[in-house]
Amino acid sequence: MSWIVGPRILDTLRIVRNMVTTGTAFCVAGNHDVKLVRWLRGKQVQVKHGLEQSIAEIEPLAKQDSSKVAGFLDGLVSHYVLDGGRLVVHTQAS
Repeated sequence: MSWIVGPRILDTLRIVRNMVTTGTAFCVAGNHDVKLVRWLRGKQVQVKHGLEQSIAEIEPLAKQDSSKVAGFLDGLVSHYVLDGGRLVVHTQAS
């Protein structure tokens, strides 16, 4: 399940972004993350499966702040290969 679905999306985003930035966590892009970036970039998306809650919380942000959200999410990778290739972490992003 994506972290971007549920209550307090922006608080969760701040925590995740800070942890990724300081190197204390990894984060991969999920379906909802990809769809939210498309919405933030002005593309048409189907708003369902919790995305409406994310949009409702992010929509009031200033353009600069929503651009930062899009930039962080857009910079996430689809997978990590760790432990010499013995561990692969991924999500299905469409």
